[in-house]
Amino acid sequence: MHRRYAEMEEGINHNQINFACDEWKLINKNVSSAKEVMKDIIIVARDAKIRLIALAQGENVATWGLEGESDLEECFTTVRFGDFALDYCKGLRNQYRKDSDEFLYYSAVLNELVSQGFRCCMIDRLPAKVPDLSNWKPGNKAVVVGDINGNYSVVDQLQRQLQATSQKPQKTTQNQGFQQKNLPEEGAISDPQEAVKSALNAGRSVDWCAKNVPGLPGNYYSARALIEEWIQGTN
Repeated sequence: MHRRYAEMEEGINHNQINFACDEWKLINKNVSSAKEVMKDIIIVARDAKIRLIALAQGENVATWGLEGESDLEECFTTVRFGDFALDYCKGLRNQYRKDSDEFLYYSAVLNELVSQGFRCCMIDRLPAKVPDLSNWKPGNKAVVVGDINGNYSVVDQLQRQLQATSQKPQKTTQNQGFQQKNLPEEGAISDPQEAVKSALNAGRSVDWCAKNVPGLPGNYYSARALIEEWIQGTN
């Protein structure tokens, strides 16, 4: 990094490079200078076109052995996957009154994340989609996330849905089974019944759906009973 800065002062340009850091706790424990090196990279490496991709199982600076340096968190863009994304979205939603537009928006975001199953993702406070690269091969055209589901991003779809309605989604109370429904234009968020169906198809359990899918009855047992009625309606 310091060599790059010296060369940049001489007019030498460099391409962006990325490097990933895993098992940081172990590195920090066994390399005495690792903490200071990491701090320098976090703070000033951006201007040298060096991007750090840090993998962690927690969100606090203590995870990186940087206690007392909480301001360093502002240098990161946090990408959350799976249950980390769901829990974070729930926390954002619960900061607002239930009759507010913000609560409705993050309820729609949570519904979208649930429907994505194990591929759900949030980048900071915004929902995102993880592209399916299971059939990708070297030389294939890069996947453009905005092209995965029409010409609109997930955020565009959610904002359009929020603007199109001033009421909260109605709860499904009748045993209608998982009936095929026509989705609104531009890939708007599915209702709780469709979200449950998507989550079950993605491998989630009935118990998980009853606890996590927005729009179901607030009581866990009522939500579980309703899901089981929907399942029976498809048999």
